[in-house]
Amino acid sequence: MSNLNERLSKLSPEQRELLLKKLKKQAPVKKTSRILPRKNRDQYPISSSQMRLWFLQQLDPDSPFYNIPSAIRISGKPDLNLLKKSIQAVVNRHEVLRAFFTIKDSGEPEQHISPNLIPDFPVTDLTTVPSDQMSNQIQRQLRDEAGKPFNLAEPPLFRIRFFKISDAEYILSVNMHHIIADGWSIGVFISEIMQHYQLFSTTSEQLPAPLPLQYADYAQWQISHATDEVLNKQLEYWKKKLADMPETLDLYTDYPRPELQTFNGKQFIFHLDQNLSDKLRALSKDNNVSLYAFLMAAFQVFLHKLSNQTDFGVGAPIANRNRAEIETLIGFFVNTIVLRAQFDEDISFSTLIQNVKNDIVSASDNQDIPFEKIVEAVSAGSQLSHSPLFQVMFDLQQLPFETLEKENVKIEIVDIEIEVAKFDLLLLMLERNNGIQCTFEFNTDLFSVKTIQRYARYFQTLLENIAGNPQIPISKLTLISQEEQMQMLTVWNQTQTDYPRQASVVELFENQVEQRPDAIALEYDVAVLTYEALNRRANQLAHFLIQKGVRPGDFVALYMEQSIEMIYGFLAILKAGAAYAPLDISYPKERIRIIVEDTEAQILLTKTGLLNQIPEIETERIAIDDESH
Repeated sequence: MSNLNERLSKLSPEQRELLLKKLKKQAPVKKTSRILPRKNRDQYPISSSQMRLWFLQQLDPDSPFYNIPSAIRISGKPDLNLLKKSIQAVVNRHEVLRAFFTIKDSGEPEQHISPNLIPDFPVTDLTTVPSDQMSNQIQRQLRDEAGKPFNLAEPPLFRIRFFKISDAEYILSVNMHHIIADGWSIGVFISEIMQHYQLFSTTSEQLPAPLPLQYADYAQWQISHATDEVLNKQLEYWKKKLADMPETLDLYTDYPRPELQTFNGKQFIFHLDQNLSDKLRALSKDNNVSLYAFLMAAFQVFLHKLSNQTDFGVGAPIANRNRAEIETLIGFFVNTIVLRAQFDEDISFSTLIQNVKNDIVSASDNQDIPFEKIVEAVSAGSQLSHSPLFQVMFDLQQLPFETLEKENVKIEIVDIEIEVAKFDLLLLMLERNNGIQCTFEFNTDLFSVKTIQRYARYFQTLLENIAGNPQIPISKLTLISQEEQMQMLTVWNQTQTDYPRQASVVELFENQVEQRPDAIALEYDVAVLTYEALNRRANQLAHFLIQKGVRPGDFVALYMEQSIEMIYGFLAILKAGAAYAPLDISYPKERIRIIVEDTEAQILLTKTGLLNQIPEIETERIAIDDESH
């Protein structure tokens, strides 16, 4: 019972609620719900996640899109041979690390496990790199490693590389294909390496007890558990939950969305300090929700404020490790769910987080069905310009460790600046010792760095407002700090400036002609006019208008599209002492007739190509581009 209580204490409020729901529905628990070692140890079933990823990889076999790169810094004069031995022990311990895939005659994949896989352990010497260039060089090397694709038919489906910084410091790069691992697996992999390193450092040959289950056992259980009855019931939940949800979340983008979705990306990292992070943790505890649900709700408010949409989907990766026996396994367990955000701005943020908590519990209870099945059943169709159901994802992760010391060796997580974006925007939040690290991964074909930097400020401001008063209605929450509000309302609104108010537009223009006669005044298409040339044309036309009887105070109509002729026509009217009546060529003919009649304009300036478009009026029509005058 004490062990059960200990495990329950580690669960989030959503996980505890989900467990209680399942206990109520499944008492007594069926024997088939337990994950047991498969009877045929020579067969290696493929999970639904692996099957899905295998087919996706066939569409673009040379793509590194499904790589999971990671890196750690190892300092304190590590023993490189012991590290290699430790990695080999972990590879021997987990079958899935020795997996590869071939194609059966039916065209479907078949999983194999290499019995005696010995990976390569290359070492790249960076000891001669100058210290001021070391950081950039490390990132370049890590990005290169992350960008190398895997052939799923050739084991291993992971790569190890050491980068030697000095005799006392190495960077260990680990790059795994997603078909054999997920983010959680990386933490298991690194933790077990250090566990074995500690054992080998003490000259102990005693290894940890063999794993009672392997990933293929989970795959076998999943196949038997995922009956048509279960999947159909879950599919009906998603059909109802996502019915009539808008297909896209329309955030402001700096660049037009390409017709074919791209995955070029960058990352922008910012931090929530310890004080704000502690407030958010305390508030989530006070409201009996997990920090994940709390921050997910805040992120939904953030997206709502940016887009002004009241209904949209947010993607959420779910670890799918809701059983104790698979917590320490390496493998591809993660699934994707969609959380539908529907906003009523009259409710408080505290109410919203309870709604989000309930959504997470319900979604988790229906997480067995693969995401692609949901897309097929719910999405309006295949969209090539964006991902289906959601374009923005949120994730909160806890690092297995931040720093770890074993046998006088210290290891630290190294961030990798990847250049891939799987979605329009992804917010990854990491709980760290000094606060919460936030990373915006964004598509560079849609967003500029400046926009994402502004988004980071907005999100932090929103969290500060929530921390100050979680009972505040959502309508009262703002993304803009008081300093930015002051800047917009006062500094940017100060439009007064020193200006020669007694001088006319014509006088100001002619002063510029005197000061910079040869400077370019106008450019349009291939046409270019200097100030002197523009002034000369305007003067000629002004004299012509005066000869036609235009007097100070008269109106002259100007009917033409944006062009150089429009500008010097405008100047000529003013030089003649008249006022101009602008006529947009898109105006209805009746409106043009009314404006000309009301202004009593006796002359209408236009271009030759537009003469036939002007309605029947008594005003004299003159084409500026007619060289006869």
